[in-house]
Amino acid sequence: MGLLDLGYHGLAFTWSNRQGGEENISQRLDRAMSTISWAMTYNESAVFHLPRFSSDHMPILIRTKPKPIRARHVFRCENWWNLKEGFDEVCQKAALNGQADWSSVKSCFKQGVKKWLGESPIPDMMLRKVEDEMRMVNGERQDHEIIRKETDLRKEHQHILMMQEWFWHQRARLNWAIFGDNNTRFFHATAVARKRRNTIRALRGADGNWVSNEQEILALFVNYFKDIYKKAGVKPIAEVYTNEVFQDVKGIPSSAHVLLEAEPTVHETFKALMTLGADKAVGPDGFSGRLIQEKWPSFGPAIMKEVGRFFKQV
Repeated sequence: MGLLDLGYHGLAFTWSNRQGGEENISQRLDRAMSTISWAMTYNESAVFHLPRFSSDHMPILIRTKPKPIRARHVFRCENWWNLKEGFDEVCQKAALNGQADWSSVKSCFKQGVKKWLGESPIPDMMLRKVEDEMRMVNGERQDHEIIRKETDLRKEHQHILMMQEWFWHQRARLNWAIFGDNNTRFFHATAVARKRRNTIRALRGADGNWVSNEQEILALFVNYFKDIYKKAGVKPIAEVYTNEVFQDVKGIPSSAHVLLEAEPTVHETFKALMTLGADKAVGPDGFSGRLIQEKWPSFGPAIMKEVGRFFKQV
């Protein structure tokens, strides 16, 4: 029927036969389903499994407006920027102002992008602005100037629709989908479902208790990984392997030392960067593989300087 499973927060099973030991059977029999249009309208909704008392089924609570999770804004490069006029100039200006230092280039680029986007940082906002302008034009007397303006607004509207499609396509994380005007709704629905799966509104701690407070969830994550790294002791390789292990290992010929220690050339670096997944997970600085690949003429010199500094320091 084309329904979407809204997922859940809380215990995994909603039904139990209330038997003990090996006789126990638990299943997730109760689910909250919706149409795609409902999920897009209430894209912040969340489903919670509540404790059961008199019944052998857990009650299900759907909140259309749960307590918002205030996530820290993280800079991420957007593919649709390539379709917006002036993006090449932003990249070139950042490369010049950064004095060919990659860290400075990134900082200048982020500042430049923020200023360049202005009050319409996403295609949805740009689309609303153009639609408002079109409503005003449609209400005016139709003369040659108004007709020309309508034509320009229609072209701009189609261009922004393509930006919007790229915007949601990137968030849907689908590599096989083909670009087309009818895909935006599908990408939007996929992105909503993906965001719903990735949103953590409750987490169970080591003591078995569930916490839903944002700060408590953050503390659980931090303490969990702290415990992991405390337990994982690392020993020097000399203590793990004896000298006998390395007796039959052949050394690297001296003739190969020069090649192995040489700095990568521009061609080698560019070829390696082109093998990156264009829309795969971005680095902590928010730069995607696609941005580096498409804007190599602007960012290439700063990247090569950073690569050279790395090999000199190692």
